[in-house]
Amino acid sequence: MKHKINARKLASESIVLLKNQNNVLPLKKDLKVSLIGPMVKEKDSLLGSWCLDGKKEDVVSIYDGVNSYIPTERMFFSDTSLDDEQLISTYKSDAILLCIGESRKLTGEANSISMIEVSDRVIDLAFRAKSFGKPLIAILCYGRPVAIEKIEPFCDAIIYAWHTGTEAGNAIADILFGEANPSGKLPMSLPRCTGQIPLYYNAPPSGRNVNGYYGNSKLNYHDCSGTPMYRFGYGLSYSRFEITRIIVENTEISLHDIELGSKFKFIVEVENKSFISGGEVIQLYIRDIIASMTRPIRELKAYKKEFFSSNEKKSLLFEIGFNELGFYNSDGEFLVESGDFDIYIGNDCYAENCVKIKVI
Repeated sequence: MKHKINARKLASESIVLLKNQNNVLPLKKDLKVSLIGPMVKEKDSLLGSWCLDGKKEDVVSIYDGVNSYIPTERMFFSDTSLDDEQLISTYKSDAILLCIGESRKLTGEANSISMIEVSDRVIDLAFRAKSFGKPLIAILCYGRPVAIEKIEPFCDAIIYAWHTGTEAGNAIADILFGEANPSGKLPMSLPRCTGQIPLYYNAPPSGRNVNGYYGNSKLNYHDCSGTPMYRFGYGLSYSRFEITRIIVENTEISLHDIELGSKFKFIVEVENKSFISGGEVIQLYIRDIIASMTRPIRELKAYKKEFFSSNEKKSLLFEIGFNELGFYNSDGEFLVESGDFDIYIGNDCYAENCVKIKVI
C-alpha cells in the first residue's frame, strides 16, 4: 500500500498542465463526462518503455481513475475503436476527456519514429468532439515530445501525463478533479512540428538572425514559428504564483574569489496570490555574455520546488559560484572566465526577471 501511495504522488507531481483556458480545470465532481480516445482503458502502455517486470493488471486506467470520482452512470464511454460510436453519447455530457497517446513499444531504445505529430485520426476526433460545444480536455500519454500544434486549438485544457506507471489513472484523476494541484514542469521542449527538430532551449547564439526559440527572429522558417509549442520548464498550476522581488547580495566578485569558493547570492521573494495551496518550481538560468567559446543563450543552473499555502509568501535563497558559472574549454579544462553574466529567474526558460552580475 505504501508503494501505491508513493507511486500515485510521484505520478501526480510528474504530470504537466499545459493549458487551462478559462480555468476549465479542476472539474466539479457532479458533472457528467464523456471519455473518448484510444487510451481510456489502456493499461500496458502506461507502464512505460523501460518497465521490464511490470504487470498491466496492476495498472489503474484513466477510466478507473475517473470512476473513483464520478459514478458509472455519469460516465459515457463506448468500448470500441470506432470513433463514430465513441461520440454517440457525447451530447449527454458536461465535459469531454480526450485520452490519447502512444504504445510504450514505440518509444525507448531502437524505437524511433520519423514524424512526431499526433495522427490525423486524433486531430479529426478532437475536431468532431469540439463541435459539440463542450469543454474538451486532452490527456496526453506519450513517452516522448509530441507535436500538438494542429490539435491544441480544439482543446480547452491539456494535460501531459506521460507513461506514469501503475497509479497513472488515479494521478490523472486527482489532477482533473483538484485533489492534487499540478506542479510538474516540462523537462524538454515540445515542438510545433517535426521539422523544428532539433529544438532546445540552451542552443548557442548564431551569427545569423535565426535564434527563434525566444521569439527574437522570424527567419527560422517561412511556414512555422521558431518558438516551441511549449517551452522547457513550462507548467501551469491551479494556484497563481508571482515573484515579487529579487534581492542581490553582491553583483561583482573577483575571479580569484570565485575560484576560492565565493558565490553570488540571490534572495527571491515568491508569493502565492491565490486561495489554493500548491507547489511551484522557481528556476534560475544564466547566460555568459562573452567567453572564449560560444556559450548557450540560457542554461538552467538551479531550481527550488516549494509548497505554498494559500496567499503565503516565501524567500528562497539561490547561490551561484564556480560550478554554475564554469564551462569546459577546448582543452577540456573546467574554468570560469571574467566577464558579464545575465541571471534569469522565473517559472520557465522564458523567465523575464533579469539580474546582471560580473566576474572581475
